[in-house]
Amino acid sequence: MTDQTINFISIIPTYRPYQRENLDLNAKLKSTLDSGRGRIFQRRFSKTTSNVEDLNIFAYAIATLPVQRFSSGPQRQIFLDKFRKIQRNHSKKVAKKIEKELSQDEELKSSLKVIRNLSKLLNMNNEHYGIIKGIPAEIRSQVEEIYKNTNVTIWGHEVVKENNLIIGSLAYSLENPSSQLTNIADELVLLQMSSLHLPKLLEYSEILFKHLQVFIDDLHSTSAKEFVLPNQAIKDQLMEYASIIVGKTLGIRDSLNSARKQVKRYRELPNDLHEEAGKLKINIDKILEEKLNPKSLDDLDLLLIRLEEVISANVENLRNFNKEIGNSQIGAPSSNISDLLNKMNLLYISFEKFRFLADIYVDIASFSPMSSDALVEADIDEPLENVVVFASDLTKTYQLYTHTVYAIRGIDLLIKRGEFVVIMGPSGSGKTTLLNLMAGLDKPERGILKVFGIDMRRAKKGDLQYFRRNIISFIYQNYNLIPLLQSYENVRLPADFGTANKIGSKKKRALQLLENVELSKFSKTEPNKLSGGQQQRVSIARSLMNEPELIFADEPTGDLDHKTGAKIMELLKMAHERGKTIILVTHDAEVAKYGTRIIKMLDGKILEDSSQ
Repeated sequence: MTDQTINFISIIPTYRPYQRENLDLNAKLKSTLDSGRGRIFQRRFSKTTSNVEDLNIFAYAIATLPVQRFSSGPQRQIFLDKFRKIQRNHSKKVAKKIEKELSQDEELKSSLKVIRNLSKLLNMNNEHYGIIKGIPAEIRSQVEEIYKNTNVTIWGHEVVKENNLIIGSLAYSLENPSSQLTNIADELVLLQMSSLHLPKLLEYSEILFKHLQVFIDDLHSTSAKEFVLPNQAIKDQLMEYASIIVGKTLGIRDSLNSARKQVKRYRELPNDLHEEAGKLKINIDKILEEKLNPKSLDDLDLLLIRLEEVISANVENLRNFNKEIGNSQIGAPSSNISDLLNKMNLLYISFEKFRFLADIYVDIASFSPMSSDALVEADIDEPLENVVVFASDLTKTYQLYTHTVYAIRGIDLLIKRGEFVVIMGPSGSGKTTLLNLMAGLDKPERGILKVFGIDMRRAKKGDLQYFRRNIISFIYQNYNLIPLLQSYENVRLPADFGTANKIGSKKKRALQLLENVELSKFSKTEPNKLSGGQQQRVSIARSLMNEPELIFADEPTGDLDHKTGAKIMELLKMAHERGKTIILVTHDAEVAKYGTRIIKMLDGKILEDSSQ
């Protein structure tokens, strides 16, 4: 950045399931960034950028802007007001859509029907029915308030000496407003969200604990066997409602667990912030003091633990309550039926409010701080000529209906030519996802990934086609042989698709490779007549057909017995000794011994990386 440019970043929250709304938000942010840069400025400084990235659960609007246009506070405020208007509209749109979805929640709809029927049958006031029906609107209001007030803006240039860091409605004047402030931006925006989200989560938890304790105390003091109900219709509806309450009580533990993970992530913020602030030589104690209340964190965590303990200690009582309602008598109604129903309603209301709020913010638990290069993803020259794989802040997530799976979380990796790299880790640790990204079978969401110089994030169809035909091959756990083709035909298949590598006669090479894996006499045999070990040997021969430089192997011995698996690994060892680079995924410690380097993964991150 030159003296004529100023680094600008503004961050606002997004709701990951709503891709269409997020794309619309990004387009509006990008347009506003470009308007701030100006056409003359863009032509003069062609290397400067304006960009919008979705990272973690936020949208980052980043640009280099002309200092002369934004040297004064009023000029910057006018520009920033445009962003706040976009944010308010986006927050309103997201909150409204959340309300609509919550209104269609099947659990809520079926419960409303039962509560309405009971109220009519018992001639009770419908006050609670209206409150329950209005829960989606209340959650909408809370989400909109949190979303529209969660933002961080940084003006990174020495000309901006005051209010160069804006968090929500508060402005701070830092002595070192450099572009490096972007390194701390992600933690700051999560800090701002915590200041809005935590108080509401604590409030809902306190209400839930209060009504759950009242209900549990009633279970201990009054037996449902004492209830006499006026008719069978009321009994049937009350039995159904009792089942809902018991189900809600036992099922809320998932949301309690999610909320505790969110609290845990918020607890990590002071350490994250102090670490980054120390590198930048800035003091963020005042910001932390104003934005994060440690006592609230402690109170909420303790309350969530107590809720879990109360539920766990009363599982049997809850199930008995359900049974006893079914055993209640028909006759002159008991006077305490209305009181019981009111307590059930209040408990149900507190369950749903807590569940919705905790579940909407489930992604906070997996929020990962970004590396220094994450915000401005500048191209990085590979440091060594023999580098096969280069990854920086590599990230991949998968959006499911109810939550986001963070498969790869900010991985940095360098693999050199000629290495035999073994990737290990439990199921769900991200091993296969990482392999698929490196092999071009999936695209990274963020970060840099280059394999033999090819940018896997931006590679076009033609680039990937060349990559697969000439540079890499893949060995699968389940072999993936074509059932109708003979062994010889399966082996030569990659060459039939074409390769630029010099392999000589396709027929001679395919037969020679079958001989190398000791399957010459099975060259005309179809896969279903071969054992698992024989099929995997055919697969290995096929992987060598086009003379690739890099071989990927995903659990190549996973379906084989120990003895056969050892034979397969000896073949891969021979390929490595002939100069091939091999990247292999496995659970098996014995298989890992064949590697020259072992990478251990957990929760989408590299836990350990060691040579052997």
